[in-house]
Amino acid sequence: MPYLDFGLTYFDFKMGHNYDEFIKEVKENKSKWIYQYLNVEYLDVRKVDLKEYILSAETPVIIRLDTKPLSKRHKVYPNQNTPHRLVACGYNKSEDCVNVIDPYFGFHGPINFNLFNYAVNSSKISWKEQQITTIHYHPQGTHNHKLDLQERLNTVLKTKIKNVQYGVDKRSNARYGVTAMSLFIEQIEDTYNYLFDHCQSHEFSTDWFITLINLYLINEKMGMYYYLNRHGTILTLENLNEIKLILLNSAKLFKYIKNLIIKDKLKKATSKPYTYFIKFKEEILMNEKNLISKLS
Repeated sequence: MPYLDFGLTYFDFKMGHNYDEFIKEVKENKSKWIYQYLNVEYLDVRKVDLKEYILSAETPVIIRLDTKPLSKRHKVYPNQNTPHRLVACGYNKSEDCVNVIDPYFGFHGPINFNLFNYAVNSSKISWKEQQITTIHYHPQGTHNHKLDLQERLNTVLKTKIKNVQYGVDKRSNARYGVTAMSLFIEQIEDTYNYLFDHCQSHEFSTDWFITLINLYLINEKMGMYYYLNRHGTILTLENLNEIKLILLNSAKLFKYIKNLIIKDKLKKATSKPYTYFIKFKEEILMNEKNLISKLS
């Protein structure tokens, strides 16, 4: 929840290729308090039986691996030796695969264990990067806080609702909701041109849009949907079911746009990725407006 929003957090197109790093920093600064409720453990992957560890883990675990081995079977991953984190949610004995959620590359599904294990233990990445991270939380916090974790999260959620309703955070000048999406689409051609001028690569610019859709459109919408689906009953939201449905429909639309962009990329088409946002502008903004009306 601390890292989630109801949709895109937007500033200005000139952030370009630095957008991901900037947003991570903004979210991290706003969410530092959560560590008071967490206990984070780090393990060297070489010192554990990876299959047994994932199988016996009480919570999902974050694992670093090399993306190149995965790219041979799963085309969303880059065909280069790059250390990358993803979430392992369990092991399926009958299929001999690890169930994975990867917010960055938008992969949700099974990966053959032998392939997964090979990528984790790749000699192409530093052993320091071959790490397992497990997160446990303490509902009352580690320092006897007045508010338990759920109460604190509910307070944060109310602030996020206000951000969507008002459309802007005056302290950071971040835009949210209709305001964010309107400005993003209005500046989207400038964004593409700015990225292209920086790297002189249509492929890089296209990948940037795919990553943005995964992290800050689909994941935000689906993450908030799952959070409300699990904890929504303890909140005083009169239109909870309608809100969840809007989030779900919005995420489906962004997935559709992403798939159109990926299809063009695989066909090596010269069409610009931003054109689909312009094409579906009315539907995108209607979802945002409907969300605000139900949150009010």
